[in-house]
Amino acid sequence: MKNLRKKLILFLFFPLILYTQEISVSPYVDKNQYIKRWPDSSFYKQPWRSYLETISGKDFLNGLGIGFYLHGNQDDDAVLKFLSYCGFKNIRIEIGWCNVFWDETRLNNEERLKNLFVSCKKYGIKPLILLNAHHGVPCPIKYENAEVLEDAQAGSRELKIKVIKGEIKENYTAIEYNSYKGGDIFITKYQEEKIILSKPLPCNFKKSDKIRLRTYKYLPFHPVGTSEFEETANGWIKYVKLICELAKKAGLEDKDFELEIWNELTFGSAFISGINSY
Repeated sequence: MKNLRKKLILFLFFPLILYTQEISVSPYVDKNQYIKRWPDSSFYKQPWRSYLETISGKDFLNGLGIGFYLHGNQDDDAVLKFLSYCGFKNIRIEIGWCNVFWDETRLNNEERLKNLFVSCKKYGIKPLILLNAHHGVPCPIKYENAEVLEDAQAGSRELKIKVIKGEIKENYTAIEYNSYKGGDIFITKYQEEKIILSKPLPCNFKKSDKIRLRTYKYLPFHPVGTSEFEETANGWIKYVKLICELAKKAGLEDKDFELEIWNELTFGSAFISGINSY
């Protein structure tokens, strides 16, 4: 009976032993999924679908990761130490363009981020740094307050306001309106308290209403080849350099971190989709 049981176990598990051998495979490539021209986008064609590589089980386990968020006063070093103990090898952390100070010399939470990268190096965890320009706060922004001086109806492209603090920069300053959904309305002209808007007002404004203005460091992307595009693209490059320089200051080498350039197609993409979104 015992011999029969051994034979049965061997019979059942022998095929599994055979199939644990690594099988050589070629990457799947579908060039039909490529999108040729920036900033074209498609809900059918997705560049990430154009390439698929099958990796070994060992590489898969070494790729275990988690989204990492900077919550309050949490001890990031202790969290990373625990994640490493649990077998995590990667974290994904977003450091958006809006984290850059207006003078573009440093980042918000720079010291904490540097210490985070030091801990990544110490515990053998590779950070995937998400570079993002969500239209809620797409780039460095300054805020001003203003007061409406005359009633204005929805659909109007003119408004009289008084700036309480700060200043208006034509084409760069916008009325904050549902900014998380890219609803800001840019001021294209400002003269003697009257402003001309890039698009019609979405609602009525009453005299004495308080509104908030946002001055963008950089304009939403214009067509490639224009001076506006070059200005915004150069600002993006400054931002990327700040991120990479911070990682290097923390002791990370090129092989120790990765960058992800990402912007949502379904939401958050107005800034990168182009100025016509506004």
